[in-house]
Amino acid sequence: MIARLLRVPVPLAAACVAATVALHAADVPYSQTLRFIALQTVGYVVPGTLLWRALRRRTVSWLHDATLGTILAHAITVLVFLGGRAGGLPQVVWVVPVATIGAFLAVPSLRGYWLTPPRHREPAWFTWGIAVGVILICSWFGVYSVKAPIAGPALNLQPVDYAYLLSLAGEVRNHMPPTTPYLVDERLDYHWFTFADVAAMNWQGGQDLDLLLFRLGPLWCVVNAFIAFGLLGARMAGRRSVALVALAIAVLVGSVNLLHGADTYVVDSTLLMVNWMGSPTQGFGQLLAVAVLYVAVGILRGTSDGWRAWLLFGVLSGVLMGAKATFVPVLGAGVALVVVIGLLRNRRVPLPALAMGCVLAVELAFAQIILFGGARQGLTVDPGADMRRLGAMIAVPADSGTLPLVAVSAAIVLGWLAPLAGAALLLLRPRPPAGRPGPSDPATQLVAGMVAAAVAVAVLLAHPGYSQYFFLRSGLPFGYLLVACGLARLDDLGVRRAAGWWLVVAGAGGAAYVGLSRFVTRAPLDEAATARRALLLVVGVLVVAGVAWLLGRRMGRRLHVPGRATLALGCVAVATLGMGTVRAVDIAVTYPAPAFDPVANPIDNGPIPVGGVSAGHFVRDHSGPEDMVATNAHCAAPVGPCNPRTFWISAYTERRIVLEGWGYTATANDAEPDPTAALTLPYWNPRLQALNDAVFTVPSATALKALTDRYPVRWLVVDSRFPVNLAGLRTLLPEHRRFGKVVVFRVRAH
Repeated sequence: MIARLLRVPVPLAAACVAATVALHAADVPYSQTLRFIALQTVGYVVPGTLLWRALRRRTVSWLHDATLGTILAHAITVLVFLGGRAGGLPQVVWVVPVATIGAFLAVPSLRGYWLTPPRHREPAWFTWGIAVGVILICSWFGVYSVKAPIAGPALNLQPVDYAYLLSLAGEVRNHMPPTTPYLVDERLDYHWFTFADVAAMNWQGGQDLDLLLFRLGPLWCVVNAFIAFGLLGARMAGRRSVALVALAIAVLVGSVNLLHGADTYVVDSTLLMVNWMGSPTQGFGQLLAVAVLYVAVGILRGTSDGWRAWLLFGVLSGVLMGAKATFVPVLGAGVALVVVIGLLRNRRVPLPALAMGCVLAVELAFAQIILFGGARQGLTVDPGADMRRLGAMIAVPADSGTLPLVAVSAAIVLGWLAPLAGAALLLLRPRPPAGRPGPSDPATQLVAGMVAAAVAVAVLLAHPGYSQYFFLRSGLPFGYLLVACGLARLDDLGVRRAAGWWLVVAGAGGAAYVGLSRFVTRAPLDEAATARRALLLVVGVLVVAGVAWLLGRRMGRRLHVPGRATLALGCVAVATLGMGTVRAVDIAVTYPAPAFDPVANPIDNGPIPVGGVSAGHFVRDHSGPEDMVATNAHCAAPVGPCNPRTFWISAYTERRIVLEGWGYTATANDAEPDPTAALTLPYWNPRLQALNDAVFTVPSATALKALTDRYPVRWLVVDSRFPVNLAGLRTLLPEHRRFGKVVVFRVRAH
């Protein structure tokens, strides 16, 4: 009995306690966390587990089926919500869990999926290993989450991106198809299915959108994604222990960052830096992508269950396409590599891979034409452009010439690829058997193609907001699966257990080298000296790898030839992984936001005025989804040039605004690709702006009627930090209420 409790219930309880404590540290009340856990259990975990088992016609284990089944349940719920919201019945999302649980209770042939046979239960060492990983992730999340404040004075200084994301969630909650909520008559060219998932949970559990979007949802995503990542590694390698290795690498290892001045998260491949809160679309996409890859591995290896596997692939990849479209071309590149290798090796086209490529091509076309309206979204083909931009961070201007930029590029690209050196272990002979990772394994080819495509896109494309790096994060972290599978070959090829000490030495040596290089690069130099230093550090990485190789061969003198090569390459692998751990430590130590300082950051100059959130909630609670709002606030701050990235009114009212801001729209991105100039881009429709602003600067019944005749404006939200004639508005509209710096006026219909 005690052994059974220690196998699953105790580690599960420990993980839940860690999550609850982490969320409480992030301003989430215990009651809200427990409410969310109950919703996930009833609405997603239970029905998802049953559906996953039924569609795969097998039971693997409770942890395995519950993790991947939960992802499936979220994908199905998104599709159901899209139809229900379009038909005016968003509550239809409860049909999925109710119908599923009812069917599996009523139909005799389905009742067996409720049980997990003893032979399929996970061992205690495995469940506890997963639990320890989850606890570490929750501890990190509790500190990391302060970057997205949801309460207190720091909320008024919240980065504008968070209000932008929240405004999209409110739009998808109330309208289908959605449009840009903060600018009337502007298409929403974006992958917005993530917000459908958040909106569905809001309709199910009634919890606030910001709580779901920036706290509960991200932690749920990151925990499930990391567990699923480990399970995917176990499936690829055919052994359970690889799951823990893959999970450890995903948590503890990131890109090698040799140059201190380029200490920016945009070039990082650490899975912890997926930006789970700052980009919920990437976080939800990462979660779905793991499940898509899990199903794809079975299809490409020919071990899946026919049409059921294709149904799973279609549902998961379809929702992935709408949640984060950057994954689709990266996946497509991996599938294309499988097709090419199959054609060259076997002189025939692998039909499963070809069919999978066709599915992804259709989804990519749908995303580009329907979701993005064919817009470029500011993405351009400009090889090396961002290498020049990143070089400017370390005293290497864009016009420095060829050698300095080559040095910077080499340092960055080597930093991405160095921790993946362990994947080379899969190339050693003897070749692994069929169904195991290796050069002839389609699953290995798929992941290798994704990694190559992700790096290529990051180098070849440019975007004013570094958005091409989402392609990098969509593919590069999956390379750690190949590293985990490669390290598993250390045992397969007969490497002695005593060699483990030399592997530890190699890893410590790699970490020490990168730590030293980061210390050396702190001193500022001119561009020529910086370029020489970058090249020297790159050469140093190669030297460390060479020393690790020689160390491995020397320590393996008594081994057979494959064993010596394996140990040597293993030392290189752990040395480069050691290099990547330095960046992971950087993230943990330096990334959390500083404490709120009202002197250094005057609250009156923040993106959200004092009282703005309360005013927004007041309008939300006293209006209908079809009511529109007009405002005089079009800039992110009342000081300096006008930055048109203001979204807080649409975010907290959950209503459409006539003209709030115009940043991040497809029109703005295409009109001004330069990131600096885009922050001061004037609005391109002066007639609409004049129609809107006349109500606030020269209020009159005529001006108000002209606006309300054109749009169903029922509320005015006035930010008193911007130009406004409050006395005139009070005379015109006696029904008003003040919230700090914000005044809300009610407009009665004619």
